[in-house]
Amino acid sequence: MARVVLAVGNHGNLPLPSLGETVGDAQGKPIQQAPARQVVKGLMKPATADLVRGMMITVVTAGSGKPAAVSGLTVGG
Repeated sequence: MARVVLAVGNHGNLPLPSLGETVGDAQGKPIQQAPARQVVKGLMKPATADLVRGMMITVVTAGSGKPAAVSGLTVGG
C-alpha cells in the first residue's frame, strides 16, 4: 500500500527502492557509486494520481483524518 501512495505522490510514477547512493572507504572517500535511481513511469495516469492525492489531503483537512494534520505541512491520509 505504501508504494501505491508513493506513486500517487509522484504523479503516477513509482521510484524503485534503493539502499544508498555511495559506498565509501574508511576515510569516507567514495569507492563505488550506485546507478541512477530507476522509476517506473506511467503506473497510473497523472490526472488519476492527482485526483487521489487531492482526496487524501481532503481527508486530513476536512474529514476523519484531522488528528493526522501537522502544522506547516501538507498531509494526506
